[in-house]
Amino acid sequence: MVPVFRELLQNSDDALSSTVKIHFETAAYIRWKEGKQGNIDIPSPLITGLPMYDE
Repeated sequence: MVPVFRELLQNSDDALSSTVKIHFETAAYIRWKEGKQGNIDIPSPLITGLPMYDE
């Protein structure tokens, strides 16, 4: 998966972009957002062990 992000960043750099914004949406989140599913548990990045970066 990491090569995909690197490619996106490289493409934005090639296009001389000053900022890049990538949004991740799971299938469960999209269903929730569209009102097709009740409450979902979205884990906090603080407890998942995922790295967090400040802007």
